[in-house]
Amino acid sequence: MNLDDLKNAKIGILGFGQEGQAVLKYLTKHNITATVYDITNGENYLDTITDCSVLFRSPGIWRKHPKILAAESAGTLITSQTKYFFENTSAKIIGVTGTKGKGTTCSLIYEILKTAGHANVYLTGNIGKDQPLEFLDSLPEDAIVVYELSSFQLQDLTQSPNIGICLMTTSDHLNHHEDLEEYHGAKSAITAFQNEQDNAIANVDYPASAAIGQLGHGQKFAISAQQQPEFGVFISGENINIIDRAGAAYSLDCSQRKLRGVHNLENIAAAAMATILTNVDLSIIEQTINSFAGLEHRLQFVADVNGVEYYNDSISTVPETTLAAVNSFGQPIHLILGGSDKGLEYEDLVNNLARRENIASITLLGTIGENLQKLFENTNTTIPIFGPYTDFSAAIEEIKTRAKAGEIVLLSPGAASFDMFENYAERGHKFVELIGK
Repeated sequence: MNLDDLKNAKIGILGFGQEGQAVLKYLTKHNITATVYDITNGENYLDTITDCSVLFRSPGIWRKHPKILAAESAGTLITSQTKYFFENTSAKIIGVTGTKGKGTTCSLIYEILKTAGHANVYLTGNIGKDQPLEFLDSLPEDAIVVYELSSFQLQDLTQSPNIGICLMTTSDHLNHHEDLEEYHGAKSAITAFQNEQDNAIANVDYPASAAIGQLGHGQKFAISAQQQPEFGVFISGENINIIDRAGAAYSLDCSQRKLRGVHNLENIAAAAMATILTNVDLSIIEQTINSFAGLEHRLQFVADVNGVEYYNDSISTVPETTLAAVNSFGQPIHLILGGSDKGLEYEDLVNNLARRENIASITLLGTIGENLQKLFENTNTTIPIFGPYTDFSAAIEEIKTRAKAGEIVLLSPGAASFDMFENYAERGHKFVELIGK
C-alpha cells in the first residue's frame, strides 16, 4: 500500500495517541482525509469502522478485537503506521523486540552508529522519539532506521527488519494478548519474513527468543551467557566474545561500562553484534559501550563527584525493580528508598536489603517512609537508616555529606512519587539537578 492507494480509500485511524496523531498529520500533508475513532468519542467508538476501506490501528488497540476482526472479514484492510512505513521505505531497518531491554538496546545502537559517523541515522518506534511517518518523505536511501518494536507493532507486519533482534522474551502484556502463545507469535515478525540477505540476532538463553531467532531465512547469530555460539556472542564476565559468519573472532572489553547490571550485558551484546553487521569499527563500538550512560531514569549514570558515583533509577516504582538495581553493584551503596504509598508489599525487599553487606546506608522518603522504617526496625539490621524525609532536596544534600569516594549513591525508590512530584520523571530530573549543584 502506498500514497496512491490511500488517495482512493476511505480511511479510519484507530486510536489518537502519538501514532494516530502522526498518521493523521501525514495524511493531511498529502491532502488525504481520514476519520478518527478514539475511546474519547465514547465506548462504542468502534461500531462504525466497517464503513472504512483502510484502518490504521494504533498499538494500544487490540488487534484481535471482535469489531476489528469483523471489519477485516467485511473487506476492510487493517494496517498501521509501522506496517505502512516498512512497505514504503528502502532504508535499512534495525528492529529490536523483547520483553525487556528494547529501549536501551535501540538507544545504544543509535549512539554507536552516530559515533561511527553515520549521518542519516534515525531512532523511532515504541521508544517514543520521532514517529516514522514524520520523516518518511525525506528519508535518504542510505539511512539506517533503528526501530523499537513492541508485540503490538509487530503483530500487523508481513515484512521483517533487515537486522532483526530478539532480546530476552518471557511474558508480558498478557492482559492485551489472548495467551503466551499469541504474545510470542506477535513477536515472530521480527525474523519470520527475512530473506538470505538479512540478519537475525536472538538471545538463545531464553527458549521463546531462541525459537523466534530460528524463523525466516536470515543469517543467524546467537547471544548467550552460557556458551559460545557457533556464530554470535558469548558473554563472559565483562567481555563479549564474538564470532562472525566468516569465522573471525573479536573480543570487546566492557569493564568500564556505565550501563550497570548483568542483564544489560545482554543488551550490549545485541547492540555490538548489530553494529558489527553494519561494519562499524570495533574500537568505536567498545568506546561507545563504555561511555553510554543508559536511558534517562533507568539506572542512569548521572555523575562522578569526588569519586562518588550517582545513579538515577527513578523509574523504579515497585520493590522488584529496586532489588534489580541493587544487584547491579558490588560497591557500597547509599540507597534512597520510598515515596508515595500505592498498597505494595515491602517485607521481602526490606528483609533482603537488611542482610546485605554492601548497603552503606538507606535514606527513606515520603509517605511510605514511616512504614519502611518500622519494617527495618523489625529486622534488627545494623545498616544506618536515615529519615523518613518529606523534603527531597534536604535528603539528597545530607547524603552528599556522607558518601565517600568509591561508593554509590542510588536513587531507586521502589515507590511512586506522587506525594512529592508529578511523576517519576520529575523526581529523576530533580535528583540530577541536585547532583549537578
